[in-house]
Amino acid sequence: MRVLSFIPAFLLAAASFVAAAPTAPSGAPSCTSGTGSGNDAALQPIITIIANATAHIQPLSAQLSGLSGDSCTPDAVSGIVVQITAVVSTCVTQLQAAAEVDLTGLDLTSLCATIYGLLTLVFAVLQTVVAIVLFLAGGAVGTVQVVVTNLLNAVLALVGCLNIFVVASLSGVLGPVLALVCGVVDLLLGIVAGLSVLVGVN
Repeated sequence: MRVLSFIPAFLLAAASFVAAAPTAPSGAPSCTSGTGSGNDAALQPIITIIANATAHIQPLSAQLSGLSGDSCTPDAVSGIVVQITAVVSTCVTQLQAAAEVDLTGLDLTSLCATIYGLLTLVFAVLQTVVAIVLFLAGGAVGTVQVVVTNLLNAVLALVGCLNIFVVASLSGVLGPVLALVCGVVDLLLGIVAGLSVLVGVN
């Protein structure tokens, strides 16, 4: 209780926010354009970009969630978050530079599952970051605040990029699965908003 006594009220509110946040469902969704033909060659550049980002973030996420006690220092947290931010930013840059694809008649199963996988992973990373900032309390001010702010900006760019891509290109095709993916996007935006309050991001 003595430890909690110096934690500002907004940190305690954030703790309640994390506890109340629903856990992203496990397992990739299934969606096709209706034919399920496996015809997705034109989508492979997009799928590869997203899959590569996921593959690079997974071990970093594990490192981040593995921090505890004396190992959970501002320097350790900052080092991992900086790497995650770099991966997310690179993914956004590559997606923005990717050629537009006409999705008519294409099998969207892999694209949908890959987008879903990245979003749920980033969602988990943000939950971990919230918990870490709560743990560090006053230690989160300074370097950690800067790197978390940079991560938030990168995540907002990623969510915006994927949201625009999904809504503009796949609306009316994915049906319920599109709603599920967008639901994860909404959760990410909610976590980002909570983190913004937590570290004083305007």
